[in-house]
Amino acid sequence: MTMRDERGVAAVELALFMSLLVGFVALTGPLVIAFKDQLELGRAAGRTLRFATAVPDQRRFDCSGAPLGGRRPTAIQVVGEARCQIDGIDAMVSPAPRGSLAGTEITVTLQKSVSLGIVGSFLGTPSLDLEATTTGVLE
Repeated sequence: MTMRDERGVAAVELALFMSLLVGFVALTGPLVIAFKDQLELGRAAGRTLRFATAVPDQRRFDCSGAPLGGRRPTAIQVVGEARCQIDGIDAMVSPAPRGSLAGTEITVTLQKSVSLGIVGSFLGTPSLDLEATTTGVLE
């Protein structure tokens, strides 16, 4: 029986393992980021809904520091509040809180498009459209 020389086998195994590991991270990274963005979008939708439906006893300001001018924000102010929390989103509020009666159901919808990078080329879509919708009642 002859002995084979196994010098360098560990280096080859490490190279194979590292290339698989880097490939796995490169493919799953964009999906993890999209999942994180979906959670962030849901939280922002909740904060925006609270901004739209709460009627405080004291004067309120929007995220830019401008006074609201009334107890309830306008639809434009609600959309602006959502955009202050996350860049690059589309926001909708229905119906407008100002002019609505207490007990009216308000719906806030936030949408964001996330690039999937190399994963998108494998899936056939370059981006993923995320959406978060929350509904609450005016105070």
